[in-house]
Amino acid sequence: DRLVQAFRQRIHDDVARAVSRIAGGDTSEDVRVNFLNAEDFAHGREETEDKRGRKFEEGVIRIEQVAFFPGVDLSPVEALEAFVDPGFRKATTSRIEALEEDGDLSCLRVGGVTGLMSPTWACNRLSYFASPAVAAEHSQVVSNPGDDDFQTIYFKESVKAFVATGDGLALFYINYTRGAKLGSFKKKLGRGRIEDSQRERANAFRDWLEGKTP
Repeated sequence: DRLVQAFRQRIHDDVARAVSRIAGGDTSEDVRVNFLNAEDFAHGREETEDKRGRKFEEGVIRIEQVAFFPGVDLSPVEALEAFVDPGFRKATTSRIEALEEDGDLSCLRVGGVTGLMSPTWACNRLSYFASPAVAAEHSQVVSNPGDDDFQTIYFKESVKAFVATGDGLALFYINYTRGAKLGSFKKKLGRGRIEDSQRERANAFRDWLEGKTP
């Protein structure tokens, strides 16, 4: 599908830029949450006339995070394994209600936020890349096993990458998700909730690295 391939290319470009930036010595930490519009995408004539594609793009949420962990004596692979470990995720993300893994599938049930979003239940296919300098997990939603009580995730792809730096590690996270469209008020609330959640998880990992139980 052309839409999926276009988003996959965006994710690839996002990761390449971030790794290059980190390798170049940029140590700026940040969390960015954007609710994208069709205007955020470059369109040729054929794409502009594709109403289905334009409608899909108007509901996409983009999350990007960069965090640094100086003085860490772990390889990128070891850090990634700890960060995506089901026990660590459950301990540091209060809204996770269930997390089951089977081979390359990871099925996650997450509670909703009253007045903001419904609960979700989605299965993701996982793949991994590792080198001495970078270790990454790619995740793609492939099914929504829940009933009508759960919000449908139409599209979700993300990458978590740990990058070796001169004095430790950096985490780069990028996520594109298309679920239900949110109104302007819910977008404002949602942005703050997502940003807080991402920072809390990075801080929990920092505590874990320092020997504290999450």
